[in-house]
Amino acid sequence: MPSWNIHIAEAEGLLAAPGAEALGVRDPNVFLFGNLVPDVYVGYMVPDVSHKRPYRETHFAGPGAIPCPRDDEFWDRYIVAADRRGEDPGDLVLGVWAHLAADNIWNSRVRRFIAARGIPTGERTRVRKQADFDVFGKTLSISLAPTLTDDLVRAAQAFPQYAIEPQDTERAVTAAQAIVAHNEPDSPGEPVYDLLDQAFFEDTFRAVREHTARRLTERARVLG
Repeated sequence: MPSWNIHIAEAEGLLAAPGAEALGVRDPNVFLFGNLVPDVYVGYMVPDVSHKRPYRETHFAGPGAIPCPRDDEFWDRYIVAADRRGEDPGDLVLGVWAHLAADNIWNSRVRRFIAARGIPTGERTRVRKQADFDVFGKTLSISLAPTLTDDLVRAAQAFPQYAIEPQDTERAVTAAQAIVAHNEPDSPGEPVYDLLDQAFFEDTFRAVREHTARRLTERARVLG
């Protein structure tokens, strides 16, 4: 899965263009945090959370190596259903969907990349993949970090899939702020990858941005 610097860069770019209004986002801070929510209770990005939830639950994913979230299922269950009831699903839910859609695209493309080269799935490949994501993520320029507000805490507690406890929201915000503050390459020069390559990262990063922007702006236009 992409690291938080990648998710933050994707969300920051969307909020810059096409912009929050075009995306149907009212509170950019809540939307930004939503882009991190599926990882909060997995226990890696925020290791000191009050409890953990299985990846297959937080990401609507099946078992196996390099799982791909069922972001369309989440979209229908929590966004389309709310729209049909005349209710606002909320900016946090939109951000969560953006995270799941991003993970689906990234992981689907990793699967195709390694299959085309005869690279087996497994723990070694997973570690190599995550190391490359870390390298790429640190090449991105990010400045937007979520801030702890009452609106954010309320939105996190009201997340319809599962409540996020206030103390865990605070811990996740602190972790995200530290990532933004210290996001820089480990070494100067061109990034060096072990499994993937720069073309893969540039193409996939662009594909995620385009897909997410298209889906959210289409919904916003339909709702008027």
